[in-house]
Amino acid sequence: MATLLKLRDDNIALPAAGIGLSPWLDLGTTGKSYDDRCNLDPYIDKDAVMDWAKRYLGNTPYNNPLASPMYADLTGLPPILIQVGTCELLHDDAIVFAEHAAQAGVDIQLEIWEDMFHVWHAFAGFMPEADMALGNIANFIQATHKPNTPEKHIVTSVAA
Repeated sequence: MATLLKLRDDNIALPAAGIGLSPWLDLGTTGKSYDDRCNLDPYIDKDAVMDWAKRYLGNTPYNNPLASPMYADLTGLPPILIQVGTCELLHDDAIVFAEHAAQAGVDIQLEIWEDMFHVWHAFAGFMPEADMALGNIANFIQATHKPNTPEKHIVTSVAA
């Protein structure tokens, strides 16, 4: 999402759409899900996320929009699909971001997948939920693709 913001701010042609798979959108870890779901997500925990944020941010404030896109003015972004699971620490990041995007007039689609963990998509071919999520992404891409605008490309971002 930060890439979309930077492109927009630098007046560079935006892609046709953006996709966030379990995106990390608040390096301040302010969402309630960082505490409420700490024992549900088998891949990431709050202490690790806080350490990653500290290392990534250095002296940059966590609410810098290019570090934590949920604090950005999202006006003018292309359509966005976000998929997040109910067992994820990052669950609330996705919800708050989607609310802000909708308020900014962004065509936002938020899919909340029951009992899914951080980036369950990696299990495509082994989990039907991963296959279905990827199918939804393909449908979203097809719906937003405009073949007569070659300057636009789909940007897929997998947040770790």
